[in-house]
Amino acid sequence: MRNFLAFMLLFCAIHAEAGQNLFIVKKSLHAKNIFKVDAQVDSNCALVPYPNHKYIEGYWIMGEDRGQREEMNSTEAQGFASKAVMTYLNTNRTEMDFQPANMDKARRYFSDPRIRVRTKVANGRCQVDAFMEIDNAEIKLKEIFVDLSMLLRIDYVTVRGVRADGSGFYKLYR
Repeated sequence: MRNFLAFMLLFCAIHAEAGQNLFIVKKSLHAKNIFKVDAQVDSNCALVPYPNHKYIEGYWIMGEDRGQREEMNSTEAQGFASKAVMTYLNTNRTEMDFQPANMDKARRYFSDPRIRVRTKVANGRCQVDAFMEIDNAEIKLKEIFVDLSMLLRIDYVTVRGVRADGSGFYKLYR
């Protein structure tokens, strides 16, 4: 049994490319610590699950320490991925909707908190991007910033990204 599990992990590692960053989340408290959100694809540029069976992975880069990777704590993991809703939108696994459980609270800022993950081959390389519908336009996400008060309440949120025409996007939510 142990050999079978080792084989399966090796098989997945060989047939999956490293995770590609979708976007980052920054916050005012411990500002050097950045939350990264990644997706993993196979050699056909199709979305594939990580060994933990999740299609989207979130983790911290601890810039206030030595810049090492740190997994989410159990509370963060429960809100982000454990109860997330993920739905493939086509049979070749190149497009998927992802909604972390903790994004329901984001309805205060976004009318539709779903994040669409889409893959495509451009210039011979697989590219993975995350999009949100904001103000009736599809925005490619790059960064979400959350300003926290001393009582850990959200004062405001900003979203940075790229519009379909290639121009930059920035929006402040209070």
